[in-house]
Amino acid sequence: MRSPGVFVAAALVALLLEVSFFPYLPGSPRPHLPLVLACSAGLVFGPQQGVRVGLLAGLLVDGWIGRLVGSAALIHAGAAWLAGHLGRGLYRDVPGLAPVTAAVATFTADTLRGLLAGLVAEPAVGSVAMTAGWPRVLLPDAAAAAIVAPLVFRFVLWVERRERAARNYGTDMGAGPVRLE
Repeated sequence: MRSPGVFVAAALVALLLEVSFFPYLPGSPRPHLPLVLACSAGLVFGPQQGVRVGLLAGLLVDGWIGRLVGSAALIHAGAAWLAGHLGRGLYRDVPGLAPVTAAVATFTADTLRGLLAGLVAEPAVGSVAMTAGWPRVLLPDAAAAAIVAPLVFRFVLWVERRERAARNYGTDMGAGPVRLE
């Protein structure tokens, strides 16, 4: 990844949309845009780059929430790492790969976050949150992540293609400037 600034800006925009736009939608499903961005980066760039974007996006989420700092960073990085290995093993243009990956990552991340909150908080609070609100909140969030995943995936593919074109610029295969001597 030659342009980490693009992913820093994208992670900031994803977080701002997550906390300022999506809560005002009817039913307020949260598509977990920072997590979807991290998984998309893992699918396109591989596990190492996915972990970097996942840590960045997770730290931004942790900084915004302010509780259990580090948990979202680890969950996002782990999901991006798994998505990176999935992207290595499969052809990344498989139809439905990005939505399924985003939905499964959202489902798993929210479940892990709920279990972690149940361990850290009072056990009664965690068990009520996991049993009462789990299907009502988690399934719409996973569906929302699956809906926005193709857009985020296409953005990451655009960044990757732009970087590849920049690498090839000036080589025999690229469309670099021709020097007349």
